[in-house]
Amino acid sequence: MIMSDSLTKFLIALVLRHKYFFLFPAVVIEGPVVTMASGFFVSLHILNPWFALPIIVVADVTGDVLYYAIGWFGNNWTVTRWIVKKLNVDKVKNHAGAAFERHGGKILLFGKLTHVFGVVFLVGAGYVKMSLAKFIKYNALGTVIKSSALMGVGYFVGAAYEIYGKDFETGTFAAAAVSLGAIATLLYYAPHVFKKMISLGNDIDM
Repeated sequence: MIMSDSLTKFLIALVLRHKYFFLFPAVVIEGPVVTMASGFFVSLHILNPWFALPIIVVADVTGDVLYYAIGWFGNNWTVTRWIVKKLNVDKVKNHAGAAFERHGGKILLFGKLTHVFGVVFLVGAGYVKMSLAKFIKYNALGTVIKSSALMGVGYFVGAAYEIYGKDFETGTFAAAAVSLGAIATLLYYAPHVFKKMISLGNDIDM
């Protein structure tokens, strides 16, 4: 979810002050940034990773289910009916349903791990009435991987702060550069990997 900078700072400040009590709602509202901030706090021994990570995973999946619910129940809302009509979504519903039926797990993992069209896939899964159990299973798997990686980035930045002190800005820049490079590489190769997965999975019903 894209939030304003002031709201993001406010959520992080709440987590810093109240720790686990506000961690769950903060992640539901602004998952990736709060997750990285949590990794930073773990490196400074403010949060315990064994408590923080499970809360983050459950909160992130809860946010995903909310998007799923929008897709599932959206046909009953005037605004969403208008959007569906304007975008001619009904014309591709059968194709989308078949795609989610056969490759739903791969689609959700692709959206979760690359953050490409993630919200579209989440809402789409609800719209085509994908099984909720299957939806949660694959999103939970992707969330564990993604949240662990984001916490790792935050932890790395926090560790740089502890080690380098005055040179923290340099360390932060280096961490950001490495992270952006990794993300760029992932985004470049993800579509190719995804197509390969679909090709190899043609005879596998997920």
